[in-house]
Amino acid sequence: MAIRGGVPDCVRPDDPARASGGRSVSLNVLREGAGSISPQIRKSKASRWRAGVLIAIHVAIVAHALQWWFSGDRTGVRSTVSPVEPSESMYTLEEGLVNAGFVFFIVALVSTVLFGRFFCGWACHVVALQDLSSRIMEALGVRPKPFRSRLLLWVPLGVALYMFVWPTVRREVVTPAFEAAGSTLPAWLGQTGARPRFENAFLVEDFWATFPPWYVAIPFLLTCGLGAVYFLGSKGFCTYGCPYGGFFAPADLVAAGRIVVNDRCNACGHCTAVCTSNVRVHEEVRDFGKVVNPGCMKCLDCVSVCPNHALSFRWTKPGVVTGPRDDAARERVRARRASVKHYDLSRREEWFAAVVFVLMLMAFRGMLGQVPLLMAIAMAGIGAFVAWKLWRLATTPNVRLQNLQLRAKGRWTWGGRVFAAAAVLTVASAAWSGAVRWHLWTGGLIDASITTPPERVLAAGYTPDAATRERAERALSRLTRADSWWRGGIGWPLDAGTNLRVSWLHAVAGRLPEAERALVRAMEQRQPAPALLGDLGQIMFLQGKPASEAVSALRRVAERWPDLDQPRIDAAMIEFSSGRHRAGLDELDLVLAKRTVRVSTLRRIADVLLQVGEVARAIDVLRRAERVAPGDGAVRGASAVALAVGGRQPEATEAIRRAEELEPRSAEVAGLVATAWAIMNQVDPAEAALRLAIDVEPANPHHWIRLGDLLAATGRSKEAAEARSRAQVLMPTGAGGR
Repeated sequence: MAIRGGVPDCVRPDDPARASGGRSVSLNVLREGAGSISPQIRKSKASRWRAGVLIAIHVAIVAHALQWWFSGDRTGVRSTVSPVEPSESMYTLEEGLVNAGFVFFIVALVSTVLFGRFFCGWACHVVALQDLSSRIMEALGVRPKPFRSRLLLWVPLGVALYMFVWPTVRREVVTPAFEAAGSTLPAWLGQTGARPRFENAFLVEDFWATFPPWYVAIPFLLTCGLGAVYFLGSKGFCTYGCPYGGFFAPADLVAAGRIVVNDRCNACGHCTAVCTSNVRVHEEVRDFGKVVNPGCMKCLDCVSVCPNHALSFRWTKPGVVTGPRDDAARERVRARRASVKHYDLSRREEWFAAVVFVLMLMAFRGMLGQVPLLMAIAMAGIGAFVAWKLWRLATTPNVRLQNLQLRAKGRWTWGGRVFAAAAVLTVASAAWSGAVRWHLWTGGLIDASITTPPERVLAAGYTPDAATRERAERALSRLTRADSWWRGGIGWPLDAGTNLRVSWLHAVAGRLPEAERALVRAMEQRQPAPALLGDLGQIMFLQGKPASEAVSALRRVAERWPDLDQPRIDAAMIEFSSGRHRAGLDELDLVLAKRTVRVSTLRRIADVLLQVGEVARAIDVLRRAERVAPGDGAVRGASAVALAVGGRQPEATEAIRRAEELEPRSAEVAGLVATAWAIMNQVDPAEAALRLAIDVEPANPHHWIRLGDLLAATGRSKEAAEARSRAQVLMPTGAGGR
């Protein structure tokens, strides 16, 4: 919409240029001489206040990240409040981790139900990004025209249901339905776990764990900011991609807080001209007496610029129960909703754009092993627009894209040729990514059908049967086809998770050298979990490789991930078991030489030292842990065990007293205390400590096993049998997954 002399350039809704894509439908606004009001639109005071609020929010975000970064100077463990980000709610719903993001999302939803979408307009960092993008484009002479589609408006709600509702429905409804029918959930529907038990997760150690790296974040911001605004209009991502908006928009419908109009309105259209939420404010207030469109984000620019002070924020009837003001308004609303010209796409084009969007979303998500869901949504929205515009360019004589004329009177401009080339490249990249993603998906489905337990695959003498080998080979064929060109595939380098699956499939097929190489690649890409280090050692052992090679492999992992201490500890244990005592101590000393070491790492090192008879060293390590975490009862309990092993009973007794004082109802502390008392041959206090652990964690079979062993050692066979029987009942059944 062009502005000339402060007045929006008006095009009639039935202008044929609309259908051709050559011009924009604008506002039915200011008539010269319509009154004493100046046609010049004044600047919004609300926008300055809103900019200040959004800047303050970004300052708070930076402060939060900096606080986390510097928080580990003393203890070696960074810690902070979990990210205040609505997407964190997924971990609450799926894993039971109640975090700050979940609470924030609930508060935002409740506030929207009451006041409307103020959160979106005044507190969302992505809205701030899009507003900044709009300002940049306006400075370059581009005023983004909103892309108006019927079907794509449903994308935010669909994505919201997929992210926040579907996992629970799958776990609580779909999976039980399949089980009741004597079947299992198909692999293509994804995995489902047990119903989570809610637990406190407001503090996290890795603040950045759920965020993408910088080389993904920057393209993400450019795509959801400049890209979405240029092609889809101001706040285009909010309109066609934001999953949180999928909930906020319906919530806004029942909100009593709304923008309302009084009788001073003279239909000048200033309100619509400044609205960055793509709401036709002048039509809404004319026909309903208020803004009922749930896309309104309460930026208050319309209120601020109204030359006659006709608009204000007030409590009134919710939009969902507000109808047109009179028969004339009712007829206008009906005509607008029935009119194809109210939208940019014909009905056939709507379905075309929707299908393209879905296909591109599936293709772009996970592209290059990096693109996250929200970025893929923005890319798919832009891709659907580009594909539609390319179709228009091929079939319509006059086509514009913002301020660019792509085709005029049937002749292609240079801009049209450049756009067409870029559009073809976009569609081709989606097709390529889609093909790669298809191979990854189908390979994953075949992989999921292999049920051989890992303890069997990684056991000596394992040989796969013909059917299992054939499945593994088929899955490997699909996954390697998706690999990079220099590995014989058509795609990009497999990510760490896929390389782990490739390693597993090679092991299932009986090819241990290939399994080892794929596992090493995965460890080079992503910091490995401790269990994977054990798998690497087992695979090397099954190949008959010497212990020195396993130690060398673990050292390479430690060098690749300097913050990871477990490889050094595992290497030390191999050295000890191979009789190289001094070499084992040297590996542990490399960890202890760090300025800051995690308390959990210090405890693991102390356990290893106790196992190899280095009691004095173990006690020294635990003293260091006590200095780092003076309020940790488990550290005191571990010290009590080490002191008891060293025969220093008075000190062990004092450590027990201190541990129980710090954490009197901790099952872990009680278990350590029981061990210390047992080492000192103090049966009664050891039994009391174990019974306390059982009282705190009655469903933990290991406490019952230890109690049974203690009772058996004192000749109380009947009670020991009862404890062991109880442990047997509580022990999990079946083999764990891979």
